[in-house]
Amino acid sequence: MAEKLLSVQDLHTSFFTDAGEVQAVNGVSFDLVTGAKFSASWVKAAPANP
Repeated sequence: MAEKLLSVQDLHTSFFTDAGEVQAVNGVSFDLVTGAKFSASWVKAAPANP
């Protein structure tokens, strides 16, 4: 069995901008184990009301 290196449960992250609060992550859970590959990316979205 692979060794668990990291366990994240119910992660919530928000950012505060001039336009208000933006929820980036809402309730994400995951485990990272030895030998696994993990990737994350962020895309800057266009403003909703330019």
